[in-house]
Amino acid sequence: MTKTTESKRRRDMAIGIAIGHLIGDTITALNSNIANDEARWITAKSKDRRQQ
Repeated sequence: MTKTTESKRRRDMAIGIAIGHLIGDTITALNSNIANDEARWITAKSKDRRQQ
């Protein structure tokens, strides 16, 4: 097994943190989009019911 240097370990950790943040931001954006779509759907359905 090769010895991992401290600089490589730090670089790998930084890359992992960056990827983790990207994934977290993506999940947050997707949840926000889903919530907005649900709110739009509920609003559209409510308007349809009032017109009937």
